[in-house]
Amino acid sequence: MTRARRYGSVLFFLLAWEAASQLKLVPEFFLPSWVSIGQQAWVDTASGQLPMDIALSMFRALTGLSMAVLVGVPLGAAMGRVKAVRWFLDPLVSIWLPAPKVTFFPLFVIWFGFGSASKIALIFVACTFPLINMTYLGTVGIDRYLIWSARNMGTGERKILWKVVLPAALPQIFNGLQIAFPVSLIVTSVTEMLGGGGGVGASMMESARFALMPRVFVYLIVLAVVGAFSMSLMAQLRRLLLQWHEEAQAGR
Repeated sequence: MTRARRYGSVLFFLLAWEAASQLKLVPEFFLPSWVSIGQQAWVDTASGQLPMDIALSMFRALTGLSMAVLVGVPLGAAMGRVKAVRWFLDPLVSIWLPAPKVTFFPLFVIWFGFGSASKIALIFVACTFPLINMTYLGTVGIDRYLIWSARNMGTGERKILWKVVLPAALPQIFNGLQIAFPVSLIVTSVTEMLGGGGGVGASMMESARFALMPRVFVYLIVLAVVGAFSMSLMAQLRRLLLQWHEEAQAGR
């Protein structure tokens, strides 16, 4: 019953969409019926085009995001623990965090070409700064008594980082991931629309150019479903890895 209530608004929206299309309240060109969208999805899936586009876009998004995690989390932790690093990085993060990263895509194309490299590089840049910022907030927000207690028991700074600082900062790190992942999908789609080279965004733009509206909606729906499914998986992973944390205990 709870699940039905949760998705009731989505079901109502879909039924209203189909009714508007079937009753010709909206021209078919602007709002294709779910029947025509489903038929187009079947054709694109059977041909292999849709799975290939999804795989290519997800490869770009996840590669750029993974690189951002490997760089952003250590830099954010270093900002929170080392004053010299914080002094150096804080102005850069303050400037680059709110900057519209997609506007730098022409520059990245000049540097890396029209292939996947330019798109992955821009995804990496766009996702790194939220991860740096949230990891930094997580490390500086740790209760000092935890660190003092660890030091008094003779724990070295490296072990304090791995055993105390990073575990305590995990909720904020996951917050950064939950910000960075949608950013990676957005940047992937936009760069594919602008630069071509295959993928969901490029195929959507090509379909719009030739006025293949059912196909445009297929790719729009794919983006929405992939994003929602991925965020749901990330939320489940968060609950799994933070079972021991006070955040999970408070939610029970």
